[in-house]
Amino acid sequence: MICPMHHRRRCRPGGFTLIELLTVILIIMILVGMVVAAANWARERATMNRAWGELHQWMNWAEEYRANFGRYPGDGYAGATWSSSDFDGVEVFSFRDIPDLDPWGNPYRFRRYSIPNQEAYRIRIWSYGPDGEDGSDDDLVLQSI
Repeated sequence: MICPMHHRRRCRPGGFTLIELLTVILIIMILVGMVVAAANWARERATMNRAWGELHQWMNWAEEYRANFGRYPGDGYAGATWSSSDFDGVEVFSFRDIPDLDPWGNPYRFRRYSIPNQEAYRIRIWSYGPDGEDGSDDDLVLQSI
């Protein structure tokens, strides 16, 4: 649009300036970054919750095993240590319905241990967590009481 000389201050050409367009693009990029970060956090949280749920299922199975046999199962990996012959014909919570591997692809671990000065045993069931290394801060651990 061509403005007469005496109207130039009031007359502005249509469209956006480069600064305005870059500002809008920057704001959109920041919002997309926030949404992606929130989605990743939610996905990681859902994976952790799934692992905790599976750990609780394994603990329920171990407690039912103890209720039927008077002892916890021995040390080992989930699904790799026990067979149907361990059950002596007693109907026990089916561990075949529980995944052997945690959401990160590592087997769940079991350890039966004794309590000092007592003849009782407890069981510890754990996952190595997202990093797959034992003893790190992200390990998920359940112990019997």
